[in-house]
Amino acid sequence: MAEKHPDSALTILNKINQAKLSNKELAIYSLVYTIAQDKSGLDVDNDSLLRIAYNWYNAKPDDSLYAICEYYMGKYYALNDSSEKALKCFSNSMKSAKQQCDSITLSLALQRSSAIIRTYDPNLAIKYAKECVSLYNNAKGATNVNKVYSILNLAECLSYKNGTLNVCISLAKKAIHISINEKDSSAIADSYQDLCEFYSLENYSDSSILAAKLAYRYRNKYDVPAILSYAQALYMTDSLKQASILLNTIKADDYQQYGDYIYSLKRLIAMNEQKYDEANTFADSSEIYLTRKNNTNLAAKDRYYKLLINKETARLIAQEKSKRITILSIAAFVIAIVVVIFIIFLSKQKRQELEEKNKQSQNLLRTEITHKNTQLTTIRNFLEHKIDIMGKLEKIKTSSKRNVDFKKEDWDEMEIFLNNTDDEFVERIKNQYPALTSKDVHFIMLVRLKVPISVIATIYHIEGKSVRQKLFLIKSKIGLKNSKISAKEFIENF
Repeated sequence: MAEKHPDSALTILNKINQAKLSNKELAIYSLVYTIAQDKSGLDVDNDSLLRIAYNWYNAKPDDSLYAICEYYMGKYYALNDSSEKALKCFSNSMKSAKQQCDSITLSLALQRSSAIIRTYDPNLAIKYAKECVSLYNNAKGATNVNKVYSILNLAECLSYKNGTLNVCISLAKKAIHISINEKDSSAIADSYQDLCEFYSLENYSDSSILAAKLAYRYRNKYDVPAILSYAQALYMTDSLKQASILLNTIKADDYQQYGDYIYSLKRLIAMNEQKYDEANTFADSSEIYLTRKNNTNLAAKDRYYKLLINKETARLIAQEKSKRITILSIAAFVIAIVVVIFIIFLSKQKRQELEEKNKQSQNLLRTEITHKNTQLTTIRNFLEHKIDIMGKLEKIKTSSKRNVDFKKEDWDEMEIFLNNTDDEFVERIKNQYPALTSKDVHFIMLVRLKVPISVIATIYHIEGKSVRQKLFLIKSKIGLKNSKISAKEFIENF
C-alpha cells in the first residue's frame, strides 16, 4: 500500500501511536513511513525515522527488509552529500537484493550508485546503468516510466565518456518515445531536458533550445525549476533577451526559495550584455537571498532537533510507564534526562558551528563579489591595450583552419593575462608545484581559461584522449594521484 497508495498509507500511519510499538514494530513502521514519503514525492533528506529502521535492520542482513532499508539509507546519504556512506549502503543493498532475487530494489541501488560514480569512474557507472536497464526490461513489477528513467540514467553515464554523445542523444529520444506513449508529462519533460543537455554538449544550439522549450512546455503550467532550466538553456545559447523575459515571469512569492538562483542567472546575463552596474546589483541581491536561505536552513535544523528530542522523550516515558516497575521507570527516566541533555548539548554545538559557517560563507561571498568587480575592471583595462591571445583561442573554436600555433610571445601574454586578472594564478601554481615544466604550465593555463578539450587537442595537434592523459600526468605531479578530485576541477578552483 505504501508504494501504490502512499498518501493513503501516510494518513493511516499518522494515526498510529508510536509510543506503544515494540522496537521491531517501530522499525517496520519507520521504514514503511519512509517508503510512503518517497513514493508521494518527498525526498528522503531527514533521517529521524529512517535512522530507527536502519539501526534495527543493519545488524540483520538476512532479514527480507534489509535490502530496501539499506537502499533508503543510501539515498538519504546521497541527498546529504555523503557519497562514501551512500555507496556503502547501496553496495549492501545490491548484495542482499541479489540473494533475495529482488530485482526492483537491485535496480534502484544500481541506478543510484551509477549516478554517484559516473564523474570519476564512468566505465563502472555505465556497467551498473546497463544492468539496471536490463533488470527493468525483465522485471515483472517494473513500469514503463521506470524503464524511461533507467534509459536516461544510462545516457547520462555515457555522456561522461568521450565520443558517446550520439548514443546519448539516441537513448534520450527512445526515452521520449516511451514517455509519450505512457502520456507521463513529467517523464516527457525530464527526457527532453536530458536531450537538451546532450545537444548542448554537441554544440547543436538550435536543437538544444528546442528540446529545452519542449521540456518547459511539458511541465506544469507554472514550475519554477522548469523556468530556470529553460532560461539557463537560452542563456547558454546567447538568447539573452528571451532568458531575461522568462526569468521575469517568476512570481515574487517564489523568490524566497529561488531568489539566489534567479539573481545569479540575471547577473550572468547582465555580464554578457556588458551591463556591469546591473550585474553588481544582481550579485548583491543573490547574496541577500542566499543568506536568507542559510538562515532558514539553520532554523529548520533547530526545529528538527527539538522535535527529535520531544519524540524520544515521550516514547521513553510511555514505555517505562507501561512496565509499571518503579525502579526501572526511575532508571529509564534518568537515562532519558541524560540523553536529552546530551542531545541539547550536541544541538547547541551544531547550531554554533552552523552559525560560524554561515558567517564565514557571508564573508566569503562579500570578498568574492569585491574580487570579481576588481577583476572586471582589470580585464576591461587590460583588453583595451594589446592582449589578443583570447582572439586566437576563439579563432580555433570557430574557424575550420586547425593549424594555429602559439608562439612564445603568445604564451607570455597568456601568463601576464592570468597573473593580472586571476590573482597571480601562474605564479602561485609555479611556486606551489615546482616540479611542473613550462609545457605543463602552458597546458594548465589553457585549462584555467576553461578552453574545451577539443580546442586544447587542436592547439597541441593531438587527440582528445591524449589531452585527458596529459591531465592524468599533471594530476600525479600535483599530488592528486589517489584523490577523487580531477586535475581539471583542481586547476579551475586553485
